[in-house]
Amino acid sequence: MKTDRQSFIQMLSLTILSLKTVLIFLLSFVSSSNTPVNAIHGGFYVGRISEGQFEYSDLNGWMTPRKAKELCEKDAKCGGFTYKGSKILDRDYEIYFFHIVINVEKDLNSFKWIYYQANKSFTIFQGIFENENEDGVKSRQFVNTKISGISPEEKCEMDIECVAILKTKNVSTAILVDYLDIDTFKMSNEKTTLVKIVNATRKTNIYATSPWDNLDICCPEHGKVNTKKLLKTINDSMPRISCDIPRDEFVSRYVKRREPVILVNCTKDWIAQKEWSPEKLLNQGGGKLMWKSDFETKGEVFEEFHDQETLPGDILQKIIENNGTIKVFDSIAKQRHTFERRNGQKLNSDKMHLFTDYSKPKPVPEDYFEKAGLLTDYQWVLIGSKGTGTELHTDPEYTSAWNTVLSGHKWWVLMPPEVQPDPFLCYEDCSCEDCGNGGIRIHSWFTHVLPQLRGRKWYGKTVREFIQGPGETIYMPGNLAHAVMNIDNTLSVTENYFLDDSLDDWVHGLIAGKQLLHGYSTRHWEQEVFWKAMYYKLLDSRDREVVRSMRDQVEYMVNNVDTACDDVDEEYGHELDNEYELDDDADEEKDEQDNEENEIEKEDNEETWE
Repeated sequence: MKTDRQSFIQMLSLTILSLKTVLIFLLSFVSSSNTPVNAIHGGFYVGRISEGQFEYSDLNGWMTPRKAKELCEKDAKCGGFTYKGSKILDRDYEIYFFHIVINVEKDLNSFKWIYYQANKSFTIFQGIFENENEDGVKSRQFVNTKISGISPEEKCEMDIECVAILKTKNVSTAILVDYLDIDTFKMSNEKTTLVKIVNATRKTNIYATSPWDNLDICCPEHGKVNTKKLLKTINDSMPRISCDIPRDEFVSRYVKRREPVILVNCTKDWIAQKEWSPEKLLNQGGGKLMWKSDFETKGEVFEEFHDQETLPGDILQKIIENNGTIKVFDSIAKQRHTFERRNGQKLNSDKMHLFTDYSKPKPVPEDYFEKAGLLTDYQWVLIGSKGTGTELHTDPEYTSAWNTVLSGHKWWVLMPPEVQPDPFLCYEDCSCEDCGNGGIRIHSWFTHVLPQLRGRKWYGKTVREFIQGPGETIYMPGNLAHAVMNIDNTLSVTENYFLDDSLDDWVHGLIAGKQLLHGYSTRHWEQEVFWKAMYYKLLDSRDREVVRSMRDQVEYMVNNVDTACDDVDEEYGHELDNEYELDDDADEEKDEQDNEENEIEKEDNEETWE
C-alpha cells in the first residue's frame, strides 16, 4: 500500500504534467493566431530576391539550380538563393545566395527570375549578434526545455515577434530575441545564434545595411580636375586576352557567363586603326557630312548651332580649332541608310562606307539580328574631347557590345550585373546645371558619386574600373550599367549584337510586349520574323528548351497573377509546377528532328573512330 507521501508526490507530478500540457496548448493557440496563413515553404518560386541586404556571397557562382539547392540545404547559414532564368535544374546560371529570403520582388520584370526558399526554419551562425534595438533596450525571453516542456525552436517559431535564438555551450537555458542587427555578428566558440527565416517578411525586425544607404547624389560643380591624381585612384582589374582566342572558348567563358573582358590586337589589319583620325572623319565629304553631336565653347561664336542635334563636320572641326569641346555619338545606322538607299535617296548623314574600314572582332559571335535578316542602327562612331563621356546607363535591350578605342584613353566604370543605373545618377534638383543627366562633361559624377560606390556590394560584386587604350576592344555583356569618361581626346567605334546570353530577356520581353528594336524604323512584324527565324532555324534543341521554359514561366505568371501588368504586391509568389508543359506540336517535331540528326552524327563519329 502506498504511503501518504508517495500518493502526494504522484498527485503533484500529475498536476505538473497537466499544467505543462495546458501551457503548451495555450502557447500553440496564441501563436497560431499570430502566424501568417500564407507561410512560405521550401521550394522554387518565380520572383527575384533584391540585391544588397542579407547576402551570403561566399557561395555565389555559376552552377545548376540542382547543385545550388543541395549546397544551400547543407550549409547552415544559407536561407535561399536567386538567379535570372527558368527552372531548368541542369542548366548553369549565375546564382546569388542569401542568409534570409525577405526582399522578394514580384512585379512583371521579376517573372524572368527564380528564387529558392531553403527547407529549414533557422539559419545557424557560430557566434553572436549585438541584439540591441535603437533605444538600446534588449527585449529577451528565457526558455528552458526542462522547465517549460517546449524547445526554444518551437517557442520561437510560434512567437511571431521572435527573430532569433541565442544558445550558450553547456547552458540549458536559451535566449529568444526580437531584434537582430546582421552587421554586428561576432564569431564565438561558446555561443550559437539561430536566425528564424520561416515566415520572414519585410516587417521582420532584422536589420542589415544596404549598399544604397547614405548615398549623396547631389553633385556639386567640379573645379579644375587633376587627371593624373584622379587616375591613381583607379584599380584596373579588367583581364586582357588575345583576339586569337577560339570563338567557342570565348562564347563559353565570356558570352554565356556575361563576363566583360578586353581583347587585344583585334585592329592590326583595320584601315580604321591606321588611317582614321577625328580631323579626317570630320572633313569627309568636304566637311558636309552631318554628325550627331554636342559641343561647348567659351565664346558665343557658335551659339547659333546650340539647338541643333546634328552638325556638319566642318563646323565641328572649327569648334575644335577654337578650343571648344565636342562629343560625337553618331550612329552609322545600317538599317536607316539601307532603307533610304533602297528608296533612291542618300542622306547627308550616310556613312556606311566606313563599314569597309573595320570588322567585327573574330572571337565575338555573329549577331542574331543580322542572321535573322533584321538590320539595326546599333553601330556608332564616337569622337570625344578630353573630359567628355557618357553617364551611367545600360545599352539597348537584348544586346551586348564590343567597343574599340582607336586613339586616346577611356576610363570605364562598370556596376555589378543586373543593377539598374537610375539610383546612382546625379539628382537633377540639387546638382549643378551640367552635372550628368545629359551634360557634355561628367567630372562631377566621377569625382563625387563614384568614390562613394567603391567597396559597396550588390550580389556580392563591387564596382569595376579600368582604362582602355588604343587598339583595345572591350566586350560588354548586356544589362551591365556603365559610365565612361574620355581621359584625353578619343576616337572609337562600337557595335551592339543580340547574342546567346539574351535569350531569357528576349522571351520575357516578347510576352511583356516590349519593343524588339529601337532605331529609324520599327515594324510590328519584326518580332514575328525574328521569333520564327530564331526558333525554327538558328537555335539548337538546348536553346529552344531554354526559350520554351522561359515562355511557360512568364505566361504562367501572367495568367495566374491578376496584377501581372501592374506592380505585384503579393506576399509570396507562385511555386513552379514541375509538370507544367505547353503542348506545341511544332516544338516536338523540331526537337525530334534534332534528335534524329544527333543520332546520325553520333553514328558517323563512331564509324570514323572505328
